[in-house]
This record gives sequence, structure tokens and C-alpha cells, in this order.
Amino acid sequence: MSSEFFSILAERIGKTGMSGKRLEYALNRVLDTFTYKRLTIADILGIDVKCRILTYSAMCNEVARNGGSTDDYAPIRISGAEKPGWVLKGDKARYNIPDEL
Repeated sequence: MSSEFFSILAERIGKTGMSGKRLEYALNRVLDTFTYKRLTIADILGIDVKCRILTYSAMCNEVARNGGSTDDYAPIRISGAEKPGWVLKGDKARYNIPDEL
């Protein structure tokens, strides 16, 4: 890839506010799965994964509204937050979300 490609990629990463962890995930995903001859910026930024983090109350409301169980969720600690957030266990495993952010 050209230096112009990396310059534009860096600019877009800055403008989208992609965190270092999310960028690392996206780049690793592209390296592991990319099959085309020419890499595009969309190939990298399109993998920017966002996961919903719920409060305990919001998680309980979602379970009551949609069915399922609170056992479908896992707590994660977010630095500076008094209480844990809750994410779907499937998302936690799929995106390798650590117990503490």
C-alpha cells in the first residue's frame, strides 16, 4: 500500500474516534481474513465493532421485554465507573472483551 493510503487511513481513524483497542481488533481481523488483492480503508474501518454496554437496570428491562435470562449477560468493570456494565456473553466472547476496561 502507498504512503498516501496510510496517511488517509490515519486521518480517518482520527476523525472517527476509533480507539487503539478497536483499531487493533480491526487490523488483526483484516490480517486474519483479508482475501482480495487491494486493501481499502473501508476494509479496516468497516470492522469497527461497537457493543452495547447496559446498566443492571437496563439489562433487566431488556430481559423482561425480549425474554431470555440475566445469565445471558456478563458484567464488565469500566475504570472510573462505580458499578459494572453488562454485555451479552456472546458479544464478550466474539469480540474478546476483557473483564475490565
